[in-house]
Amino acid sequence: LRRYEKEKMKISSLIAFDRSLRRASNAVAAALIKRLVALVATTSKSQSGQKNLVEINRTILNYFDDFLKAGLVPIVIPAGTGTYEILRSYFRSVPKLKFTVIRAGRFLMGHSKDLTFIPKPFELQTSELTQEEWFQVIGANPSFFSSVHDCPEGHMVIRGVNLCLNYPVETFLLAEADIFMRIMSFRDPQRKYRLPTNAEWEYAARAGTRTTYTFGNSDNRLNEFAWSRRNANLRSHRVNLKSANPWGLRDIAGNVWELVVDDRVFRGEPADNKGITIRGGSWINRPSALGNAVEDRIFASWTCYDVGIRVAR
Repeated sequence: LRRYEKEKMKISSLIAFDRSLRRASNAVAAALIKRLVALVATTSKSQSGQKNLVEINRTILNYFDDFLKAGLVPIVIPAGTGTYEILRSYFRSVPKLKFTVIRAGRFLMGHSKDLTFIPKPFELQTSELTQEEWFQVIGANPSFFSSVHDCPEGHMVIRGVNLCLNYPVETFLLAEADIFMRIMSFRDPQRKYRLPTNAEWEYAARAGTRTTYTFGNSDNRLNEFAWSRRNANLRSHRVNLKSANPWGLRDIAGNVWELVVDDRVFRGEPADNKGITIRGGSWINRPSALGNAVEDRIFASWTCYDVGIRVAR
């Protein structure tokens, strides 16, 4: 389920950007557009579309800081058809995310129960990032579950973009998640928005407990706290519907997996497409995958409809 599209990667729409970007004389913009046109042309003629897509995103990130100064933000947005477009997005106000303070401390991490220290306090979003919050920053919605059939009670169309407002955002590229954090930090310079580390995530998920789940070792009460294969009907659900853990975090288990930063080196992963760790389990997993110590890996070039974000700062 978490694999990249098998079909040939073709980019039918080379570049879509509005008149102001088209008229931009900024040398950085011109250089980026020239590089992207070359990459897109190569992708359209070759069988190695996935590798070129990784290169496109790397190019965008290399130029991103210069685009911030120029007031232009390039975004690569995957569409359901496999078409990739370059869109411009004006900076918007920072969405009002709700955070809770996680104090410094120590805990026994993972199945191996390694003593791990969290040296300083940090803030963690109380729920998973929603499609509405993502849209307020990026101006698009990559999520698979976004149609009126997926969320008849909370669906909205804004500028032609389908949104399940309070559902978790998913099916994004890792490069897009990085751009989201950079824009948030740019708009709110007093704070640095980021993904939580692997240790921070588990420390917050455990909330001072040492059991498999925060409510005990048995999964008898799991439906009260999480969406899993047992009760989710094979789809994601609105955030904040389940009970919170002792530190006020909801959906920390289930609904969608959550990206974390992990500096460990894993053998067998290609240098140009390293994996990233995900935690918490999702709506498609059995209860055993939702334990506090469970983790999985996905490749950086994958887009997954059961992987989301919980923002830290």
